[in-house]
Amino acid sequence: FLLFGVKIWRRLAPAFAPPAARPRVVYRASLDRLSDLAIRRRRGESREAFARRIREVAPTFGPLTAGHGGAAFGSRRSPTELERHAAQIQRELEQRFPWWRRALGWLTPWSWMFSR
Repeated sequence: FLLFGVKIWRRLAPAFAPPAARPRVVYRASLDRLSDLAIRRRRGESREAFARRIREVAPTFGPLTAGHGGAAFGSRRSPTELERHAAQIQRELEQRFPWWRRALGWLTPWSWMFSR
């Protein structure tokens, strides 16, 4: 139950995070959604290279990655923009993967542990 609790918290954290932390938790929640579908960053792969590699599956992940990186270096980008990107990524995954595969990922309590 603890793993499910962490998984749920990581998904809900963007709604409760302070504005300064929101870019990080929004990005992390999107990584967790991808990880549910076994789409994960390889060891040594940069965030940008990962975004390019999965462009066909989640084209909006590139702009989310750029926004996350920019926020880490002091960009004044609105957290709302990143949240819109995250919502678009969720729609992209819903279009590309059947419901049962997404449900199977959601039912795997440890998938978030592979997000990087």
